[in-house]
Amino acid sequence: MKRKIISTALLLILGFMGWTGIQMYWYPYNQATAVLHTFTGILFLGFVVVHLWNNLKPLKGYLLKRKGKWKIQPLTATFLSFLGILLLFVPIYKFDLPPISSVYELGNDRKSSEDIYIKRIQAAIDPKGLPLQIEVLRGANARFAQN
Repeated sequence: MKRKIISTALLLILGFMGWTGIQMYWYPYNQATAVLHTFTGILFLGFVVVHLWNNLKPLKGYLLKRKGKWKIQPLTATFLSFLGILLLFVPIYKFDLPPISSVYELGNDRKSSEDIYIKRIQAAIDPKGLPLQIEVLRGANARFAQN
């Protein structure tokens, strides 16, 4: 497929995923929105694979140059720095720390005004002492996992 078709499709799908993601975050659960979001996410991943395949040679040139030997380009250093910053979010996510937990709670607080109650139960029932955390959702709009 032509690059401009794939790139345009990626942009449109990404915009649509963003819109459905905001809908899922801000408003009470709607199955049609969740299905559409999931479908466009899978479609997006497919287009990303085709996009990478079409641009493999230029991407390789951006990341590595050969002048006698392979050398990391400045763009690669920028990319690796960005990746390192993203990896800093892993412990924040893993241990449910701000700002990620705050953003998550903002969405839950907004939706909980629609009669959803969240209760977290923590216990160490594993013989190795590994903690178990269960989120219990109650209310008319708490029927689905995305709440």
